[in-house]
Amino acid sequence: MTNHLLPKIHVHLVGAVPNRLVVEYMPWTWRLFDNPPMPVTGQIAVPAGPGLGLKFAPDLFEKYGSG
Repeated sequence: MTNHLLPKIHVHLVGAVPNRLVVEYMPWTWRLFDNPPMPVTGQIAVPAGPGLGLKFAPDLFEKYGSG
């Protein structure tokens, strides 16, 4: 089992499945989140916060939102 895209969300799924293989990392969406999990020496830690453990970047909607 492996995922495709959104590693910040799929790291939870891949970490919970016994036959997991890898979390595909593509840095396309890291700017959307405040302090997202990033690969360190080839591994991504599963966030421990509530829900998915992610918070949107503070200026996300002002910077990228539509008027």
